[in-house]
Amino acid sequence: MSRVRLIVAVIGLVILIACYIAVPAESASRAVRHLGYWFTLAASLGLLAYAFIWARDCLRSQVERLAFNYRYLLGCSMLLGSLLIFVHTEFGPKVLMDDAILESTARSLHEDRQVYVSTYGRTVENQFRHFDGYVDKRPWLFAFAVSLMHDVSGFRIENAYLVNAVAAVGFLGLMHLVGWMIAGIRGALLMPAMWLTIPLFAQNATGSGMDLFNLFMLGLVVVLGMAYLRKPTEISEGAFALSGVLLAYGRYESLLFVIPVLLLIVIGWLRSGRILLSIGSVVAAPLLIGLVLQQKFFASKEDLWELHSGVTQPFALGHAVENFPRALNFFFSLGDNFSNSFLLGIVGFPAVIAVLLYGVRYGKQIYRDFPERVVLLVFVVALLVQFGVILCYHDGKLDRLFASRFALPSYLLLTLSILLLMQHLARPLSVWVYSYGCCLLFLLAFTLPMKAKAIFTERNFVVSELAWIEGILEERNQPRGLLVDRYTVYWTLRDRSALSQPRVELSTERIVREIREGKFTELILVDRRDMQLVDGAVQIPPLEFPRDQIELELIDRKSFKPFRITEVYRATNLAPALIGD
Repeated sequence: MSRVRLIVAVIGLVILIACYIAVPAESASRAVRHLGYWFTLAASLGLLAYAFIWARDCLRSQVERLAFNYRYLLGCSMLLGSLLIFVHTEFGPKVLMDDAILESTARSLHEDRQVYVSTYGRTVENQFRHFDGYVDKRPWLFAFAVSLMHDVSGFRIENAYLVNAVAAVGFLGLMHLVGWMIAGIRGALLMPAMWLTIPLFAQNATGSGMDLFNLFMLGLVVVLGMAYLRKPTEISEGAFALSGVLLAYGRYESLLFVIPVLLLIVIGWLRSGRILLSIGSVVAAPLLIGLVLQQKFFASKEDLWELHSGVTQPFALGHAVENFPRALNFFFSLGDNFSNSFLLGIVGFPAVIAVLLYGVRYGKQIYRDFPERVVLLVFVVALLVQFGVILCYHDGKLDRLFASRFALPSYLLLTLSILLLMQHLARPLSVWVYSYGCCLLFLLAFTLPMKAKAIFTERNFVVSELAWIEGILEERNQPRGLLVDRYTVYWTLRDRSALSQPRVELSTERIVREIREGKFTELILVDRRDMQLVDGAVQIPPLEFPRDQIELELIDRKSFKPFRITEVYRATNLAPALIGD
């Protein structure tokens, strides 16, 4: 180890801590906006360089040593698994506002290299320009990956789905590797088979949220950690360290996994009898500055936590009391309302307990003889802690459609525990064959029918509603119109000018003037109201939008959610005197 590297690493850590303590929240927001892209780009380039060298020197030789029949079997497993992910699953947003915000961030990263969400824009000289927005609280690794796809193909909303689809296939490949490194061909076939029984996996693989890509990065960190501890070198350590940095940018709670990465790096030093301290490890702390600054301004603004009515704390042990039964309801449900795998629930949770006892009893032997199992045991504990954090989160109710995606890392906890337990106890081949049979039977009897019905996805009323509104707008063919709706990020992403209803009410005179001056060709209002039951009859309350300056005509109405009506109006007394700017 070079003394210079040690000094630089210490300086980098001090700078990281100083940034969190000394940088004001507003300055942190500006720094994240303008510098965030470059932190993730630097970490990504470093990881790619290390991973390429590792794959060339180590992985390639291992693949070449595989018997032909094993290569054929693994290839068929990978192909079949990749196809089964997308059977009975439609591409589309699964968590609407999260998806739209991430896609908007990806567009800003692509066009301006800024971590920024656009909330308003309009057409100027035949080009749609953005005029308002904010720095979002969400970590931007997924948005960064989508922006790279935009760089290659040009901006397309569909690119977010493509990135997740590729990540899902890549994750299956990583599960093959994890299984192989623990239990050979038996484990390599079992791990992806277990994941194919989880409808939640396919649901997120065809969405545009950040959770699937975060899962892919988590799988990559596990694989690189196993490769590092099996043979500690500067290359394997650098790849492992930088993968941990990028994982921290994957989701809010993924910063927790920096701790097991650091612990395993130290264990690798102890096992090899020397401190490696690769360049990747040296720069790891400074590369986390972007995330630390984002957490600084996030923590300073209570409104960013989006607390529900009556909730005063985002994290509390009291939330776990309510969320734990709801987590059990999700994992052990036999109905088709949730995207869970009952099979992994009933097998996986006992396996977690058994694996923890196995680690306590045989810890010294595992540490001495089985480095790959050390990595899995460390991540089993880390994933268990992450599960606890989710339970303590005010919105960690896994049986809610919009929160069930938080369970993806927990399924990694279950599958890793099952794999370790099988390797320790299941010596006869017949036990593994029965396991494959159980996965196949559950896939055919439960998973595929659940995916075909997709009740857990169809409950997303907002997605259907916005698709209906978009159809109306396309029929009217007025791309320079002004839309009054609450989902401004969604419409701005699609190059449509949109303002929220309260904002329009505050600036009615100016907006009327701008329409008559030709800045907008028309005004369309989207209004949502809850129906009321009066004297046994269902009534729709009157429209609250002020009509003193704007006269409205109903275009269409439809109900997507019980007892809620959505209406689309157009302004009839506003005609542009001049079209253009």
